[in-house]
Amino acid sequence: MTASRRFAPGIRAKVLLASSALLLIPWIGYAFVAEMERFLGETQARMLAENARAVATVVQERATVTPSDAQVLRAIAPALAQPIALDGALDDWRAQQAESRPYASERLVELHGSWTPASLSFAHAIGVHGGSVFAFFDVTDDRVVYCTTDAASCDHLRVSIQRSGQAFQRYTVDAPAPGPVRVLSTYADAEPIEGVWRERERGYTLELKLPASGLQQLGFAVADVDEVAGRVSAVIATEERLSQDRTGFEITADVAAVLEGIARAKLRIWLLDSVGSVVLRTGDIEGVPDPLARASRVDTPEVQSALSGQPALRTHEDAAAEPRINAAAHPVQVGGETIGAALVEQTSESIATIRSLALERLLLATLAAFVGGALILVIYVTRVSHRLRRLRDEADRAIDSAGRVRELAAGSTARDEIGDLSRSYSAVLKRLAQYTDYLENLARRLNHELRTPIAIVRSSLDNLRSETLPSGAGVYIERAEAGLDRLAAILSRMSEATRLEEIMGRTERETFDLDQVVRGCAEGYRLAYAPLEIRYDGPGRPVTLDGVPDLIAQMLDKLVENAAEYAEPGTPVEIALEDAAEAVIRVRNQGPPLPAAMEGRLFESMVSVEGGKSSGIPHLGLGLYIVKLIAQFHGGTASAKTRSDTSGVEVTVTLSRT
Repeated sequence: MTASRRFAPGIRAKVLLASSALLLIPWIGYAFVAEMERFLGETQARMLAENARAVATVVQERATVTPSDAQVLRAIAPALAQPIALDGALDDWRAQQAESRPYASERLVELHGSWTPASLSFAHAIGVHGGSVFAFFDVTDDRVVYCTTDAASCDHLRVSIQRSGQAFQRYTVDAPAPGPVRVLSTYADAEPIEGVWRERERGYTLELKLPASGLQQLGFAVADVDEVAGRVSAVIATEERLSQDRTGFEITADVAAVLEGIARAKLRIWLLDSVGSVVLRTGDIEGVPDPLARASRVDTPEVQSALSGQPALRTHEDAAAEPRINAAAHPVQVGGETIGAALVEQTSESIATIRSLALERLLLATLAAFVGGALILVIYVTRVSHRLRRLRDEADRAIDSAGRVRELAAGSTARDEIGDLSRSYSAVLKRLAQYTDYLENLARRLNHELRTPIAIVRSSLDNLRSETLPSGAGVYIERAEAGLDRLAAILSRMSEATRLEEIMGRTERETFDLDQVVRGCAEGYRLAYAPLEIRYDGPGRPVTLDGVPDLIAQMLDKLVENAAEYAEPGTPVEIALEDAAEAVIRVRNQGPPLPAAMEGRLFESMVSVEGGKSSGIPHLGLGLYIVKLIAQFHGGTASAKTRSDTSGVEVTVTLSRT
């Protein structure tokens, strides 16, 4: 039965192991979400490309191609949202996120002596607002030298300007002290340039304002003088000639309105000229880092590709994990010439939102599936385990310790494997019960069937003795009578246990003195087994017991008979009664020890130990089995063991006092 007790947990463990395949559900779901994310990203990229192409088409059909001054000015100076206050501070520029460019050795155009970045370098930004161009210079100079008379003998700024239809004009901007600048020029129509010079630690800042009308070229150069009235040590320039064949375009108000309508779909649209300067920007992007939000010129790889005539995309594979800006650029072409580019941008925030929502729903669905699946599995496994435990309990109740079928199992009506097992087990028990009943009744039938032939043979032998026989015939008659006696004893022993169970089933219990019964039996054994010595050691006081005295006496008969059979000649058989919470009867002899393998099996049916005296009565292994039946009837147990000094065997019977 031990294996069956482990069967249900084994089934449960196997079912739980098989259910671990449910772990594939979240993995498959996550893979599906990732594939959906990739598909949405590709869809967004295609939509951006189509929008960029549509914007470029609208511009190509309605834009006016023009190399205007405004286009040129946008290439020189990006637009500012507000005018700059000329105070020498850089707060206005930072507030408008003006793009500042550093200048150092790469633009060193003059050098007279040694140079280091600490001796001369600067950062420069420029912007246009209204009709004015604003510029600032954050100059690093290890020694600031102000002008007294000659500009060439102090730190100064050189300005080069070219306007439409005019030659280059050059100006010198210096300061005698921190504050307003001084502008020097040899031209009669000199530009009205304003500025402020402000000293700082290890250098100075300079802000300028000059007219933007007709501006074509604009360049600056910072000159460093290290000694008062000294010579120029180094000059770093910003002058870069602009392309004279640039093309641009202007758009009408209706085109701007169309583009603004397109941008409402959470898009930002840029129109760029042939050098990447911003012609139009509409729409806003929020929620992501956007360094180009106020840019006046865009020079990203996709824009460069579009300006070269090839559409291009900018996407981010990890956009869903952290929203980024995706973009598509398409060339704007007129007459086969690329005059600019249309740039359409959109964040991946919508994809991230869909992804988060999908993962959230996947998590909820997975949890629901796991909870539901676990609940179903628990119910199913519990039901299977309950049915298996019930089948196990039926098996435990069906067969008693003597091997008899005590209770037939009710076969299950379920039409599954466990139901088939239950019905098969019930059928096996039924057949086993029939066979056991046959074996139990076999002794009674044999006793009934064989007693008549035995009586006939015995009477025939008696009659034969009365006849005149040859002298040697008496020996054979004696042998035949001895065989009949042994056969009768065998039949009696075989039916004794069956009769005993029937007697116990209908005998009424009574309260009696166990000491008196055992003492009386011991007195009878002294006469029956003489000259064998029988010793009795009792408590000397009444030991009350609720039971059947005759059965106790029969039990003692078997114990003493067994002890006398194996006792060494000249040694006593000891009977002891102990009065405690339970009544304990001990029967000891001196003789061969009990084989170790027999200690747990000696009281089973049809089990005996060879080696006793030859009494002429066959050993069928039923004597101690009857002892166990009587002990169990009185709520007790029977056990046997070799005595501690190995001089013999001690049988102990414990009887319940309740």
